Amino acid sequence: MGNILEMRGICKSFGEVQSLADVDFCVAENEIVGLLGDNGAGKSTLIKILSGAYQPDAGGVIEFEGKPRVLNPRQAIELGIQTIYQEHNIFPHLSVTENIFAGLEIMKGIRIDSGKMQARGKETLDYLRCSFSPDTPAGELTSGERKVGEIAKALVFQRKIIILDEPTASFAVSEIDMLLEVVKKVVSTGIAVVYISH
Repeated sequence: MGNILEMRGICKSFGEVQSLADVDFCVAENEIVGLLGDNGAGKSTLIKILSGAYQPDAGGVIEFEGKPRVLNPRQAIELGIQTIYQEHNIFPHLSVTENIFAGLEIMKGIRIDSGKMQARGKETLDYLRCSFSPDTPAGELTSGERKVGEIAKALVFQRKIIILDEPTASFAVSEIDMLLEVVKKVVSTGIAVVYISH
């Protein structure tokens, strides 16, 4: 099992403040990697470089699937790198299915293929053993269920790495257990997971 991601010699400074100094970070296929550290340790900076939001300083190398990459947010998504941030990224008045496909709707000619989206959304939620319906308005979900909905989107679109940025910060204990079970299911499909915590 080889590395799907290798980051070598990554440095990042903001003015006189050095956030990252010569960092190496690897993720193998079908692996869960914990990224731990105190606030200010540089975890978020590293992930923003991986997601294309920041560019590393000169000299660092990022390889994804064995090829050197200069990432921007669009390219990161197209390659299959999905970051799920601590703050929920949902439209509360739309259904779970509509949130999963927001901006990436399945089309049939010039019309949205709601039936196909509903079927794919339900199949994914069933696989994750979710207790909520794909028709449920996202605003009615608990914090943990919303996070699972975002993970479902990454599964539907066959991402290769899912980055969970402190996902359980506002969870009840039971929701943490639920999320960990979902993460295990995700990894069993071949997706790598980077789990950030402090």
